[in-house]
Amino acid sequence: MRPAWYQPVPIDFARLPDDKSALFAVENAISAALNAGRPATITLDEAQLNRWIAARGELDAASLASSAGWSDPVVRLEAGTIRLGARLERGKAPFVMSVALRPVVDDGVLDVRIEAISIGRARVPVSLLLPWVRSLTTESLPNELALHDRGVRVVGRLVWPNGRRAFRVSSVDVELGHVTFVLEPLATVPGRR
Repeated sequence: MRPAWYQPVPIDFARLPDDKSALFAVENAISAALNAGRPATITLDEAQLNRWIAARGELDAASLASSAGWSDPVVRLEAGTIRLGARLERGKAPFVMSVALRPVVDDGVLDVRIEAISIGRARVPVSLLLPWVRSLTTESLPNELALHDRGVRVVGRLVWPNGRRAFRVSSVDVELGHVTFVLEPLATVPGRR
């Protein structure tokens, strides 16, 4: 049985122009702040995130929350936790798998810890499924991310594509229904951006 919170959102074509504008506004706000040497503070609500995820193919973000064998991804924002769920096609019976993630920022390092893994409504020991989850994600993992025994750590500097500005995630605050994160620009090497 699938968990009650797992409610995939269909593409809302009536709202799609507004959703595209909202995504463009977020990208512009981040670019403007980082390129001016200021932190970018962004708050996103769960409903908007799920509409973006559902319409990822329409938003030129097809790689967002998609992978072979996964469909109907959903995000749920709870106090301190980001819950991701998707339908998994393995064998003859598709099932819903979800992962509860707790983002922690310590001294400029973002650590996304796996708190729980569930298949349907049944919780499964993280140690049992972590090797399998790692095998699904390792092949597409960018260089800035490193897997560890309880999740993923962002290593080194990240680079914002518009302006090639180096930054780091300095805080993530997850509350019921929304997440706020702060991207902090890093000093650039003279002659480089």
